[in-house]
Amino acid sequence: MTMAPLLRRLVFAFLLLGMMPASAQKPLEQIVQGMAQVDFFAFGGVGFAGTTSEGEMGFRTVMSEPPDRALALFETLYATGNLQAKGYALVGIRALKPARFKELYKALLTSKDNITTMRGCIVSSEHFSDIVRQIDKGNYDVWLRPKPFAFTPGLFSS
Repeated sequence: MTMAPLLRRLVFAFLLLGMMPASAQKPLEQIVQGMAQVDFFAFGGVGFAGTTSEGEMGFRTVMSEPPDRALALFETLYATGNLQAKGYALVGIRALKPARFKELYKALLTSKDNITTMRGCIVSSEHFSDIVRQIDKGNYDVWLRPKPFAFTPGLFSS
């Protein structure tokens, strides 16, 4: 192999690496800062294309950290974020430290604030206390599991 094709392949590989998504390169603190002002609280496919929301992607990134680190990040998000961000933080805190969640839960049951949610294509405003009750019941636990791959090789073969 001559040097020119090898050099061309190396340049192409470096260009591809430079085009990787920015979220994969963001430090966790930056992800949490972005989540702090998320527009809506949503899990599952949203919008016309059924994509994963930015908030859920951030949530999953934080949950993939060691438990102590993830809990600290969720506590930061709870302290600094808007209501939508607090929703994500509460789901994580409940999973990682249920006793801490119960402390926060008691204080939030009387909240009259509204949180912006998105379910599928529907954006709505709900009482934050209702979302907190749903989190307490475990309605969001299904989203704590790793996301399955879209394709499983050999799934349909005999």
